[in-house]
Amino acid sequence: MKFVKFSMLALTLGLFLASCGGGETTEAPAEDTMTAPVMEEPVAPVVPDTTVPAVDTTTVAPAQ
Repeated sequence: MKFVKFSMLALTLGLFLASCGGGETTEAPAEDTMTAPVMEEPVAPVVPDTTVPAVDTTTVAPAQ
C-alpha cells in the first residue's frame, strides 16, 4: 500500500512538473509597438441618402 501511495505521489508530481514546464521559460520577447507608428487614413463622413424616404420604425405593423 505504501508503494501505491508513493507511485501516485510521483505520478502527480511528474504531471505537475510537465504542465508547468519544469522551470523552463519559453517566453517570446515582447514586441516593440512604438518603433513604427501606424498611420490610419481619415475616413470620410457618411452622407445620408436623401433620395429614399425615411422609414418610421417606431410604429408597429398590425399582425396578419
